[in-house]
Amino acid sequence: MPKSMLQSVGSRWRALFGGAPAQPISAASAVLRVEHALRAYSPAPGEPEWPSAAFVSDPSAIDNPILEFFRAYWQGKCGGRAMPARADIALGDFAKYLAMVSLFDATPPFADFRFRVIGTRVAQKFNVDDTGRTLRQACVEAGASPARTEQVVATFRAACETHRPVRATIGAGQWHGQYMSDFDALYLPLSDDGTTVNMVLTVIVFNYETFARTGDSGALLRN
Repeated sequence: MPKSMLQSVGSRWRALFGGAPAQPISAASAVLRVEHALRAYSPAPGEPEWPSAAFVSDPSAIDNPILEFFRAYWQGKCGGRAMPARADIALGDFAKYLAMVSLFDATPPFADFRFRVIGTRVAQKFNVDDTGRTLRQACVEAGASPARTEQVVATFRAACETHRPVRATIGAGQWHGQYMSDFDALYLPLSDDGTTVNMVLTVIVFNYETFARTGDSGALLRN
């Protein structure tokens, strides 16, 4: 990715962090909905079969140390509310992980989500800066089938409907016609009023399978 693009992403983060309620559904129902999105469709002709995928709603602890940091951070910022607000999130609290973090606008009934800012490492791995696009637009431009698109949207929706974090661990696959390494992701709902989700903060950590196999936490920071 060009240096100018990376700088513009950083400036958007700095500018952002310098502001009818949906009823939550059960965590079990949310996970079933995501898993249904994975099973209910068939890949498009010529598209690789689904990568391995596992989903956990409202994990109490996470073996991935980076995701666990963000899970505990999100929980600590709730302050007695169901969810923290965007204003509670301080950029400096996770500056060393910022390249893994993206922010999305969310609007009930959560049929789509719009990229507000995308982390530079995420953009590099996905080979595109989708800032300003919706998830569905990004999937279409990447050539994803309806199956993969529904999987992506359903994962975000699960976090919004439960008002709780969702973890998704995805095996290696393809995106924009290129190899995509496996990743481990956390979807964190945010709410300005503590009730209605209006943003989702995501953290995507690559090379989780290497870490799980070797115990080398440094793999999570390597390209």
